[in-house]
Amino acid sequence: MTKKSKKKIKETELQKAFNWINSLSGERVNFIREYSAWQSKKDLKNAVDSFDRALSASVISVLDVEWEIVEMIQEELIKFVDDDIKKMNENKSLYGGLEMAIKKINETEKELVVNINGLIDKGFKQKEMIEKLVMDFPMLSKAMITNAVKKVRAERVKNTEDAATYILQDNKNIKKAIEKEDAKKIAQEVARQIEKELEKEHIAEYGQMAEENKEEKAISKLKIKKVELEGEFGSYIREGNKVIAGEITFNSLEELEEYQRKEIELFNKRMEEIREVYKIG
Repeated sequence: MTKKSKKKIKETELQKAFNWINSLSGERVNFIREYSAWQSKKDLKNAVDSFDRALSASVISVLDVEWEIVEMIQEELIKFVDDDIKKMNENKSLYGGLEMAIKKINETEKELVVNINGLIDKGFKQKEMIEKLVMDFPMLSKAMITNAVKKVRAERVKNTEDAATYILQDNKNIKKAIEKEDAKKIAQEVARQIEKELEKEHIAEYGQMAEENKEEKAISKLKIKKVELEGEFGSYIREGNKVIAGEITFNSLEELEEYQRKEIELFNKRMEEIREVYKIG
């Protein structure tokens, strides 16, 4: 049986029931209505009691709090529910039914989200935002506004975490590049510059010695103790195994790599600290 056929049969059965009720006497119809209303209230009370028990158990299970806290949450829940029902009834009366009321509420909630983002950007705290928005959006219940505020804040935190994850991943790439490339580049740059200086020194040395001591068969070798270099990343001074880069001195390549590791660690800690700042309410 198709969905359309089932719907048709249900409509037919309902129509038969309405026809039967209309054929009854006034007293019987009133009795049926009163009984139905009583049964509905009874079912509603049972549903509310079940929800109340389930809510209490959920709070205890998830938060592991004392019973006094559970009672406080129950009292707050009652306030939210009463206000929400009141607002829904007001909107139904104002817009001619539940369907139109829900439509208007959904439209207003879009505007609400824009306002929430604006207040967050201005530095409003959660409690301050809710109090202001309750006044600015009288057709919405406090429960609607509170939920919207929390959802927007959660979404913004998620976006911030995604950005932080991207930054941290980028930092890892930077760290790898530094560990694998930068030390190598610096070493290559120093070696290249030293080689150039050695070539210059030897050319000058041999030229001068040839002019002044043409008959000498042996040429003494000079030992370079200090070389000043200008590379792509800055100026360097090489003295044996020691390299001076600006105000920093490295006595070995291992010391350079240790310095890089500490700098990266410090940078990551700063990023984590900024990330924690974003989480502060």
